Amino acid sequence: MPAGKAGAAVNHPHPLQVSIAGLPPEGIDVTVEATSRDLDLPETERTAFPHPFRFRLHVSRVGADILARGVGCSMLRCECDRCLGEYEEALEVADMCHLFESVDEDAIDLTERVREDILLVLPQRLLCSEQCLGLCPSCGQNLNTGACECRDETDADSPWRALDGLGHDANNEG
Repeated sequence: MPAGKAGAAVNHPHPLQVSIAGLPPEGIDVTVEATSRDLDLPETERTAFPHPFRFRLHVSRVGADILARGVGCSMLRCECDRCLGEYEEALEVADMCHLFESVDEDAIDLTERVREDILLVLPQRLLCSEQCLGLCPSCGQNLNTGACECRDETDADSPWRALDGLGHDANNEG
């Protein structure tokens, strides 16, 4: 690779690199945007970040250290675990607080720390709503949009069919 191109890539500041040169005693308020690519966030077939993250930060000195506090937000596009429908969910990283100890550079890079904050707030279960009815296990009909024809039919080939004849009655003691 030519030296000029490599130098240009290295000199490009990262969106979450905050200059602290000449930081006033009261600190500074910074608003920055970063894409999922900037933050190296995983996008899958089931989740994506269609919009950049927007961060509002207050950066100040605490002795020789730098304190960065703030919030971040974006939208997460998801595929529901139950019905496989697509929906968007707001993601908020509240109360970010990062201390950079004994900083002697002219800038701090929040990228890795903010990335970890975002990964911690990602939902473990992707549900379009708590009341989502999901898909019919037999025909695949989305039960949120309407009932299916096969729900009340008895499936003669079902492996659970053999249990129907056991005569177990929940009210019967014994």
